Amino acid sequence: MDAQSILASSPAFSGLNSKSLNLLAEAAEKRLLRPGHVLFDAGDHAESFHVIGTGRLLLLRPEADGFHLLRELARGEVVGGVSMMTGEQRLTRVEVLRESVVVTISKPAFEQIAVKHPHEAIEIIRFLVGRLVRTINAGGEVPSAQSLATIALVPGHPGMDLTTVANAMAKAMAEQGATLRLSAERVDRALGEGAAHSPLDDADRSEQVAAWLSELETQYRYLIYATSGDDSHWSRRCIRQADRVLIVVDGAASARMTPEIQAFQKIRGRASAELCIVHYEAEKNRADPRAWADLCATDSVLHATLDRPESFERLVRLVTGRGLGLVLGGGGARGFAHLGLWKALEAQGIEFDVLGGASMGAYIAALMAIGMDSEAATVNLRETFVDNNYLNDYVVPRVGLIGGRKFLRRLDEVFGDKRVEDLHIPYFCVSTNLSQGESVMHRRGTLRHWLAASMAVPGIVPPVVWKGELLCDGGVLNSLPVDKMRELGRGPVMSCDVSNREQFVIGQEAEEIPEPLRWQRGVERFPGIVRLLHRAATVVSSETIARRETDAECYIHMPVSGIGMFDWDRMDEIIQSSYDYAMPRLDAFLASEEGALTQRQAAGRHSMLSATG
Repeated sequence: MDAQSILASSPAFSGLNSKSLNLLAEAAEKRLLRPGHVLFDAGDHAESFHVIGTGRLLLLRPEADGFHLLRELARGEVVGGVSMMTGEQRLTRVEVLRESVVVTISKPAFEQIAVKHPHEAIEIIRFLVGRLVRTINAGGEVPSAQSLATIALVPGHPGMDLTTVANAMAKAMAEQGATLRLSAERVDRALGEGAAHSPLDDADRSEQVAAWLSELETQYRYLIYATSGDDSHWSRRCIRQADRVLIVVDGAASARMTPEIQAFQKIRGRASAELCIVHYEAEKNRADPRAWADLCATDSVLHATLDRPESFERLVRLVTGRGLGLVLGGGGARGFAHLGLWKALEAQGIEFDVLGGASMGAYIAALMAIGMDSEAATVNLRETFVDNNYLNDYVVPRVGLIGGRKFLRRLDEVFGDKRVEDLHIPYFCVSTNLSQGESVMHRRGTLRHWLAASMAVPGIVPPVVWKGELLCDGGVLNSLPVDKMRELGRGPVMSCDVSNREQFVIGQEAEEIPEPLRWQRGVERFPGIVRLLHRAATVVSSETIARRETDAECYIHMPVSGIGMFDWDRMDEIIQSSYDYAMPRLDAFLASEEGALTQRQAAGRHSMLSATG
C-alpha cells in the first residue's frame, strides 16, 4: 500500500480532489513504526502531521502521575494536522501501540505545496479542519468498527484447540468481509522457512515480515493470528500486530496458572486482553470466569458456544466493535416502560449483544442477560413489585425509610449466586460512589450485590458498603449510562430513558419571601418525603437531557410523565402505553438513514437486519 492509497483511504481526505491528493502523496514519507515508538511528545514543536495506514496508536495526555490514555488512534486517522498548521506546541503524546504504517508530511514539504499550489493547500487545510470538527462533535469516541482489523488468539492452557476457534470466528467474520487466518506455517510458506520466528531485532527480516503483514491488512477485512502459546518471536509478533487479543480457554477447564498465561504476561506489553471462554452446549461447565479473569488480568469476559453458530456471530460482533448495545435508564415504577420496549423489540426481531443499565433499568437488563423473555420478565416484575412489593419493609429511619432486607432476599431468589462474568450476554450496571462522588461501572462480581447498590435510592433504601465506601442508586449521577456503554467500544447503542420531565411544582406560593415547605391538607400535588428524596436523588439537568438525545444511535424517551416512583399498580397501563409508543418509533428509526447506518455497523447475521423485512 503506497502513500497515495493510504491518504485516499483516510476519511479525512474523502472527496479531496485528485491534484491535491497527488501533491500530498508526493510530499509524504511512508514509515513502519515499532510498538513503543513515540511519534511526538507533549511540548514538541509541531513539525509534521501523520496519517495512519495500518496499526494502532495511543493518544496520551501528560498528568502529574504519568500519562493518561485519552483514546486509541486507528487506521485512516490524521494526527497532528491542526497543530502543525497553527504552529502550536503539542499538547499530547502519541505512542505506537502495535506495528503501524504511518504516512508523514513534514511542515517544510507542506509549505512547498502552499507556495507552488496555494489553492490546493487551502483545500487540504479545509479538509483537515473539517475532520477535526467532526472528531470533536463525536466526543472523541473509541475507534470505529471499520478500524478494527486484527485479532490475536492466545491459548490459556495446554491442549486448547485454537484452530477450531479460529475457524469458527473466521466463518462468522466472512459475512462482514474477507478474512484470513494466519499461522506461523502460513508466513513461512509465503516468505521462506523461519520467517515467522525470525528475531524481532533482525531489522531486515523483521521489516520484511511486518511489511507483508501490513499489506495483508489492506487486502483483507480481518486477520486472525493464532499464537503458539509461548514467548516465541512468532507469539510476540502476533501480539504486536493485534488490535484485539483474546485469551481462549475451554469451558471444561479448571482455572489455574499455566505456562501459556505466564508467557503472555511476559510479552503483552501495553496490549489489553479479553478472556474468551469456549463451551460446547452439552458439556459441563467447570470454568470459573472470575478465577480465569484474575489470572489473565482482565475485566472483560466473553463466552462463545462452538456448536451454536449464532454465539460465535455475537462474539465476532463484540470483538470487532459491531455489536448492538442496549442501555436502560432508572426511574422506579416508570421502569415498567422498559417492558413495553422489550415487547416491541421482540415483535421487531431485534436482539442485543451487550446490555447495561441503572437502577430499575439495571434490574430489567439483568433479566434480559440471564435469558428471560419479556413475558417471563413481566411475571417476575409483577411478583416483585406489585403482588408482593418487596420494597415495603418500612423502618424507623436511620439510614433509609426502607430496611431493604426483603428486597435483598428477592434478589437472591431471582439471581442466586450468578456473577456478571458468568453471563453469556455481556452486562454492566452502574452505582454511585458517595464516598468518591463518581459513577461506577460494575462488570465483574456477584450480580445481586451490584443490583442492590444500583437500586439503593439515598434516604429511601440504605446504601451498600463496599470496601469501606458507600454505593447507592446509579441514577444519582448517571441514570442513563450510555457513556459507560461507549467506553466498551462494542458498537452502536440504543437507549431507553424513563426520566420524569414534568415540572416539579405544587399549587402553593409564598406570600412575599421564600419559606420552608410545610405540609398542608388539600394542596394539589403536595410532595411527600419519599417523592422529595427520589426527586433530589434523580434530578436531571436540561443539559443532560439534551446530551442524552444525541448520545445513542437510537434514543427513546418513554411517555412516563405523571407516573411516580412507587406507582407499581399502574404496571399494565405503563407497559401497554410504552409498547404503543415504541413500535412506530422503532419502525421510523429502522427506515431512517441513521437506522440504516446502525444496521450496517451491527453487521453479521444480526436479527436487527431482518427487522425491516
